[in-house]
Amino acid sequence: MQLQSLFIPLAAVATFAGVYVLAPGGQPAAPAVSVAQTTAHPAAAAVKPGNPLAPAEKGLVECSRPDDARKTCQALATYSALGGSRYAVTAVMLVSETGPVTLETNNVVEVKSGLVCGRMTRRHLAAGRLRLAGRTLQNDLAVRIRVAMQRSLAGVMDKEICSSYLATGTELTEVGTINGLHLPSLRQRVKWIRLDDGYTVGTERGS
Repeated sequence: MQLQSLFIPLAAVATFAGVYVLAPGGQPAAPAVSVAQTTAHPAAAAVKPGNPLAPAEKGLVECSRPDDARKTCQALATYSALGGSRYAVTAVMLVSETGPVTLETNNVVEVKSGLVCGRMTRRHLAAGRLRLAGRTLQNDLAVRIRVAMQRSLAGVMDKEICSSYLATGTELTEVGTINGLHLPSLRQRVKWIRLDDGYTVGTERGS
């Protein structure tokens, strides 16, 4: 199977809480601006709980870009408290709908003043578990996918990515910054779900 038939042309930023889609080469699709220059939509309100990951402590999982009709997510993130404001997170994210191809990574994040912050490093990406149609990839194709992802994500590797949350009615939107700069492309709908709700990443159904 050819690499180009599997790997999506857009770079999926594998963060602690989901997948942010960037333009090719890992560059933002729109200019970055300082957080101070941005304002929320009048109908949206910042979610400022004591801990934005409190739902995870009740056993819920974060679903990024949910398709409620198909019960799929572009990524699922499971958090486990480590003590203080730190959490271990396992994120399974969609790399390509063809297959599908998914990547599972393990990372540590920290809650800072209502933001969830972490970094994606080359080590995290290299240690991630790639799957094709639910089966672990450990062949030359896996190597080529990792190399392509590292190349695409070079512009965001080792930088602090923080997420805040905006509530609009019953909808919850995750808004990201990289090294303190807001990127309009780092914005996506998310929802907290139960493990038994039946949601999967892309069309993945097994391991």
